[in-house]
Amino acid sequence: MTTPIRSLEEVATKARGKKIKLSVAGGNAPTVIEAIGKAVREEVVEAILVGDKEGIIELAKEHSIDPHSFEIIDEQDVTKVPAKAVDLIRNGEAQMLMKGMVNSADYMRAILNKKAGLFSPGEVLTHVTVCEVPTYPKLMIVSDVAVLIEPDLSEKIKMLEYCIQVANALGIENPKTAIISCVEKPSYKIDSTIDGVLLKKLAAREQLKGAIIDGPLAMDLAISKRSAEEKNYHSEVAGDADILIFPNITAANVFFKTLTNLAHGRIAALVVGASVPCILTSRADTEESKFMSIALGALLV
Repeated sequence: MTTPIRSLEEVATKARGKKIKLSVAGGNAPTVIEAIGKAVREEVVEAILVGDKEGIIELAKEHSIDPHSFEIIDEQDVTKVPAKAVDLIRNGEAQMLMKGMVNSADYMRAILNKKAGLFSPGEVLTHVTVCEVPTYPKLMIVSDVAVLIEPDLSEKIKMLEYCIQVANALGIENPKTAIISCVEKPSYKIDSTIDGVLLKKLAAREQLKGAIIDGPLAMDLAISKRSAEEKNYHSEVAGDADILIFPNITAANVFFKTLTNLAHGRIAALVVGASVPCILTSRADTEESKFMSIALGALLV
């Protein structure tokens, strides 16, 4: 049995030496180039940066990074950068994609392009975040904080499938999964509670495999054993969830930003559902979180 990874440092350790080919759309952003520089030094990736070559070289030198440690493809038109970075994937020159200093909408359009993108019909692009919090004994896998706004049941099934893939890459077999709502009792007035019941039923019938699923669960029941005991709620998942599937982007994003800004949370995050892992980080994310996202992506290649 594989020992589960329980910290982001362990993620980075496992990713070292993989030398995954990384295509970066717009490398001329300080935290991005610092993260890439570290990932190259630790042999997590071999990087190809697409963008303003002179600007990338200058920025690398400003941050004591050898610009010769990665390949640079010069593209002055920032609107063309994402498509060029995606082409490297399609041509087999890279195995993972990362957003740098480009517009998020342009980056996503390049991935979703029907003729020249990385998206297959029938799939769903969704965002998976791996969170490490000092007050929780293991990593939490959270979806979706950034892409799917109001996921329906079929999209939640896809979210769950991708979260299970991430969990497996972290050495977590049959991850305990909580379908989050505001209450644990089904109510036809609250769609997320009905989704929780249905997903739990699908798992019980083995129509959803690879995870232990319970729902709907209020947040306290999902992550607090004390709350589960106080409320006399018994399940394999309660108080010990590995995966949290949120009802919508608002709930998930508030949870994610609360962890990182108030609870000393550390994160790694990916967009999954394309043909390769795609890193989509915020400009406000730290160099560390961007490096950890690269390391997480390397484990999924």
